Amino acid sequence: MVREALAQAKHDRFVLEWVTQLSDGLERLSRDGIEVVLLDLRLADSHGLAGLERLLGAFPHVPLLVLSSLDDENFARQAVQHGARDYLLKNHIDGRALPRTLRHIIESSAADEAFFAEKERSEVTLNSIGDAVISTDLSGNVTYLNAVAEGMTGWDRKEALGRPFDDVFRVIDGAT
Repeated sequence: MVREALAQAKHDRFVLEWVTQLSDGLERLSRDGIEVVLLDLRLADSHGLAGLERLLGAFPHVPLLVLSSLDDENFARQAVQHGARDYLLKNHIDGRALPRTLRHIIESSAADEAFFAEKERSEVTLNSIGDAVISTDLSGNVTYLNAVAEGMTGWDRKEALGRPFDDVFRVIDGAT
């Protein structure tokens, strides 16, 4: 049904590699070059969330689409809560839904990678400047503290995260 649905796709071309066991899929993922994984929750050597957890344990950032039977939609939702990007019910796969879902997963995965790379660059910059930097969320809880701010406040970064800003940084004289 997946092959037929993708064959119906007019504007998208996907190259598929099929494996019938999770162990073979894990071996293939170790060689890179995979943009998205379609995981059937019922494989020969893996069943249900255990297979999903095994796959994401080995490759935590792999974009994953779960394929599920109609009678276990609730189970498929649990798979998304455990790290899958989305799910499709096998009885609802067609030439529009599957390519659209795959495109969405691939594009959102690329956007996530770009975001995390930028976040990492920002943290390197903030950690290397000579000024104290403390960031908070909208509630005023600390979300970031650089090394200079650690020295200035006496708080370790891990201990400060999630605490109210006023607990971490005490202003003695607001005029100075």
